[in-house]
Amino acid sequence: MEQDPMREVKRLEVVIDALHVEAVLRTLHDAGVDGYTVVREASGWGDRGARRPDGISGVFENCLILCAVDPEVMEQVTTGLRPVLQRHGGVALLSDAQWITH
Repeated sequence: MEQDPMREVKRLEVVIDALHVEAVLRTLHDAGVDGYTVVREASGWGDRGARRPDGISGVFENCLILCAVDPEVMEQVTTGLRPVLQRHGGVALLSDAQWITH
């Protein structure tokens, strides 16, 4: 039997201060998420105004964390992520996605 070329996943995108990336990654790890990508020096505009990666210290730097999450563990991820966002701020977006298997 041939393997299905696509697998249903949830796409999770989190934008958070660089200082709090480890808290998000710990939450993902604790939920069993086995992979992620961190894009440093993300810039944009939001409720805290402009965020630009041009500071010397990196204190005001944002990071984008992107991962594909199995739907079975998504509730555990959101339960763990919500307090991190409430405490440190940030944005999390969740959408349906297709993982292209190879």
